[in-house]
Amino acid sequence: MQARIELLSDKLKRLRKIDRNFVVFGASGHRYKTKPWSQSDIEQLSHKAGVELPADLRLWLLSVGSGAGPNYDLKPCYNEPLGGMPHKGGFHGTFDQLTDVRLEDMQGLMDEVFSQTPDKEGYFEVPMITTRVEDGGAGLLSLGFAGCSYDYVMPLHGELKGKIFYRTEETIDDEGNEYGSVLWPQGFCGIYPSHHFKRDAKPTYRRNASDLFSFLDWMEYWLDSSIYFVEHYDEYERQLNDWREEHLGWRDKPPNLLTRMMRRFRLR
Repeated sequence: MQARIELLSDKLKRLRKIDRNFVVFGASGHRYKTKPWSQSDIEQLSHKAGVELPADLRLWLLSVGSGAGPNYDLKPCYNEPLGGMPHKGGFHGTFDQLTDVRLEDMQGLMDEVFSQTPDKEGYFEVPMITTRVEDGGAGLLSLGFAGCSYDYVMPLHGELKGKIFYRTEETIDDEGNEYGSVLWPQGFCGIYPSHHFKRDAKPTYRRNASDLFSFLDWMEYWLDSSIYFVEHYDEYERQLNDWREEHLGWRDKPPNLLTRMMRRFRLR
């Protein structure tokens, strides 16, 4: 595990070096800076949570630290309230809290999705977990801010311990019934080489609930897709302009020669 962390740390250093303009979403906030945790910091968070942190998260915080991470930051904290306005949506199973969800439950939700027909671009809908408990219930570690009132969370108890979920704010259904949070498992769908490239991106699915993202899986996916995005940014702009022209009827001006040369120089 330590060798993998060192490899990912090297990728983070590379991303910090090439993304001088912070074009990766959220990078302008954390600016790829990290602050290693002390053993005392780990023990304090573990004591507050009432359970030892998963080994991969613990070793990452000790070796690399918090700060740089998917979206706005990597900032593990426990029992932080998640604010926001109610959000309407459909539901694929409701539980008292996320820690009540077994791998078998998660597998059933995933199998249900795969029994449906993908959309015209070949994508399946990501399964949702809804809870009747505000913020998803006890036993969830918030990993960092994802934008608006969303964040990423990790269960610290139960069969899904150590997996990563994207969490929305408190929700209500179309009939006005109040629920808790809605959570989407990370790793169900990976889009390669990067989700920014509509024309080239291909979805890859994990069909077993036990294979959903662990902490290091989640970090590696963010690093690999972000590095590709930065290294192929000119192609991203071309594809984005093609989309604008097709759907909106206009294009941005392409970057001038000086801008292109500066980008290439910075990528070295």
